[in-house]
Amino acid sequence: MQIFLLHRSSIVMLLVLMLTTILPIGCQRASYAEVDVIPVTGQLSVQGTPAHGAYLTFHPRGDVGMSKGNVPFARVLPDGTFQVTTYDTNDGIPQGRYAVTLYWPLDPDARGPSPDRLQGRFSRPEAPAFEAVVDETTTQLGPWDIK
Repeated sequence: MQIFLLHRSSIVMLLVLMLTTILPIGCQRASYAEVDVIPVTGQLSVQGTPAHGAYLTFHPRGDVGMSKGNVPFARVLPDGTFQVTTYDTNDGIPQGRYAVTLYWPLDPDARGPSPDRLQGRFSRPEAPAFEAVVDETTTQLGPWDIK
């Protein structure tokens, strides 16, 4: 009986040791950032009205250093402002040139697909709504207004 208890306590100690060394590794926040980003905000309106709920997608024109498929984007708030996200919420965008496409859902709070108020006119990188150049001094894009 003494051998079993010793053996059992050894197993428990081994499990505790494993959990205290392995668990923190699994709980560390992964760094997805490949290149540094510049925090950038902006403002978007359509005929002077804030484009609440519109989505802006920033398509790199050339190599900006991202290889994992991250595509910077932003969602326009009710006041027409936006902050660009690449890796983490509102973290910013890598330096470079971008074609900016625009999708403005009819229902900005829809949980599924919603028709584009702009009927896809600015949804292709080949015919973008805007061009953006981001460098180390850029903090603001726009204000942009679609007529």
